[in-house]
Amino acid sequence: MKKGRNNNVKNIEMKCVICGNIYNAKRKTSKFCSDNCKQICHSLRTQNRNGYFDDANIGVKLGHGIIPSQEMAESLLVFTGSKEELINKLSSYVAEDQILEEMKYLEGILPIVETKDWAESSVQIFTDTFFIEVMQINKTSYKLYAYEWKSDDEKPFPIKS
Repeated sequence: MKKGRNNNVKNIEMKCVICGNIYNAKRKTSKFCSDNCKQICHSLRTQNRNGYFDDANIGVKLGHGIIPSQEMAESLLVFTGSKEELINKLSSYVAEDQILEEMKYLEGILPIVETKDWAESSVQIFTDTFFIEVMQINKTSYKLYAYEWKSDDEKPFPIKS
């Protein structure tokens, strides 16, 4: 019989931080369902460190497995969750008619775990008081960043009718 610390390990249901799939983990500290997801996370972090992206999080220690925004610091993250929850959360920042307009752009983004390209996986939304970024992490998970800003211009980003 094999001796060691994993001798009496039970399978624990976990959610992969990259693809969102539920999997059976042998450790409660597990983050990824497969070596592929682990490599995707490493690749995204490495690209960010090597200057492929403008890193808004330089100097900030991020948790293991976090996929950061290219434009927004993680301190501006206000929501992580499903698309339905995202739309509800957006309503506290964006007028309903603008949300309907932005939906066509949200429908066109792809998960960053598949594209590894920030531009294909996110949408920027401008209102009179907020600069917002929505990023699709995987098939079921989105991030919403919001930056409140002030401008001398009364309507710097007018909404087209």
